[in-house]
Amino acid sequence: MSLNQLIGSGWSFPPRFQRPSTGPAMQADEALIQQSLFIMLNTRNGERLHNTAYGCNLKDYLFQPTDSETLTDIKEDIARSISQYEKRVTLEEITFNTDDLYDGLLDIQLSYRINSTNQAGNLVFPLYLTEG
Repeated sequence: MSLNQLIGSGWSFPPRFQRPSTGPAMQADEALIQQSLFIMLNTRNGERLHNTAYGCNLKDYLFQPTDSETLTDIKEDIARSISQYEKRVTLEEITFNTDDLYDGLLDIQLSYRINSTNQAGNLVFPLYLTEG
């Protein structure tokens, strides 16, 4: 069984069409999961009309003090969203790279395991704290 059969495939985002005869550009395997996680982390709760609870309210942390309490809240929001909306993975760890914090950038590093293949994966999500 191929990874594509285990994980699935879907439209790439944003949707792209090269030719009408070939249909939309597609994503598969781990790239599809990473795209799904990235979209979920960029979506605010209430943005999707058909599922208003979908997403993660990371934009609520803009202009907040980046202390241990805020980082804990961010971890909890991400863990909740992934466990609820991305059933293909098991979240193993969330860490933060604060090297560029004074420039307004917090890198969120997600480590996860793909359930169907037991393959480890990771994603670095940049959260720009000073953008409005």
